[in-house]
Amino acid sequence: MKIRRTYSGMTLIEVVTSVMIISSIVLGMMICINSFYYRFQQEYVINNIREYGRMAMDEIVSELNSAVTIDPPSMFNGFSVISGTKINLDNGQLQNFRITARNNKGLLFDGDLPLDGNLELPDYGTYIDDGLRDVKLMDFKVEYDYGLSSNPKKYSEAALEIDLIFGLDTKVAPGRQSSGPNDYETIKLSRRVFVPNVFIGRFKSAANVDDLPI
Repeated sequence: MKIRRTYSGMTLIEVVTSVMIISSIVLGMMICINSFYYRFQQEYVINNIREYGRMAMDEIVSELNSAVTIDPPSMFNGFSVISGTKINLDNGQLQNFRITARNNKGLLFDGDLPLDGNLELPDYGTYIDDGLRDVKLMDFKVEYDYGLSSNPKKYSEAALEIDLIFGLDTKVAPGRQSSGPNDYETIKLSRRVFVPNVFIGRFKSAANVDDLPI
């Protein structure tokens, strides 16, 4: 007499439950991967913007190190302007200089891009093209640094407080519904710049000992 063995299989409820559990795990992994990939892209673009800002600031400092006079800060197209006269290091002659800004071009030195036209605003390239992100210069602000000395009226013009504020609009942000003026993430770089030649010139022109800075 043969003994028939029976094997119990999975019920429909168990199959559906297993599928739901596996689907939830896979969905969670996909969300984590997409979130990680988004943050990687975002940090990559932000680092490029910061690197551009640092290099542009270095160019401003280099320009001001050879400046002899600085005009009072003015505005052009909604951005501050740094202008004055500097020593041409090639021939030793004095020449005018002018640093301006445009939101879609970044900083301009006498109308040209920094580093002999080689430093461009990072508004294109990897993770930016095809409408993924939008980068622009939102503000270029220059003010006298009145904290330079105890005699600010005469000598503060030798130091400048410079702010560069960039805007990053990410079209592919998770949960993004639409684009508006408040969607820009701001990246700010600031630097205090001391102009030695201007300070020395004002120091030499001091009328008496009481005018000398402390």
